[in-house]
Amino acid sequence: MKLIVYPWQVVGVLRTCDLRIKSDTGRSWATAAQIALVVSLAVTLVATIETYQSLQVFKQNLILKQIPLPEPRYSLDLVKQDTLIHLRGPFDIGITNRVADLIKQYPEVSGIILDSEGGQIYEGRGLARLIRENKLQTYSLDQCLSSCTTAFVAGTTRTLGINARLGFHRYKTYSLIPSIDVAAEQSKDMAIFEQQGVSPDFLEKLFTHPPEEMWWPEIDELINAGVVHQTGYSPGN
Repeated sequence: MKLIVYPWQVVGVLRTCDLRIKSDTGRSWATAAQIALVVSLAVTLVATIETYQSLQVFKQNLILKQIPLPEPRYSLDLVKQDTLIHLRGPFDIGITNRVADLIKQYPEVSGIILDSEGGQIYEGRGLARLIRENKLQTYSLDQCLSSCTTAFVAGTTRTLGINARLGFHRYKTYSLIPSIDVAAEQSKDMAIFEQQGVSPDFLEKLFTHPPEEMWWPEIDELINAGVVHQTGYSPGN
């Protein structure tokens, strides 16, 4: 209602000021009133924009809260006398917190086996942070694709099984979250690879393949680029 009435009040004040200026009666007062009105308009505009933005954030948060999280499609198992976590399946929402809970519950954990097709890029980045903070070794015995590789490269020592492979491609554009800047997200993850000592030549090819395709670097290239440190190790149960 205020947004409807306020413009008419502004128009009325401006007309009164204009008449005062033309009649030379109270010209100083009219000029001061016009300046105050301009300031008031600016403040009102800023407040309106901020309110709109806050409402949009509130709306998005409300929508997210109303969407029930699906059952996780991944599994987390402790192997090798509870010193390794074996992660199988996609990086669904909440997986970083689940892994963090396991590490807290089992402080003897020294590494994580990543056999995943990837998934949520934020979870891949979250796992990478968790792995680096806890100085974990990383392994893959089957395959580690897309955002999984961001977590893999965060390991202090990175081991690829004899038949395992790493796969890379550009990130997808999420139609449900159009505000995501895919290029910016890729740059964040590329920075993790760079911090972990991966060669510049490899970084240039990291996100060159479209989402529908997959780049499968040969093991020699992975080792030479510093992505993988060793191969052939198979942690037992």
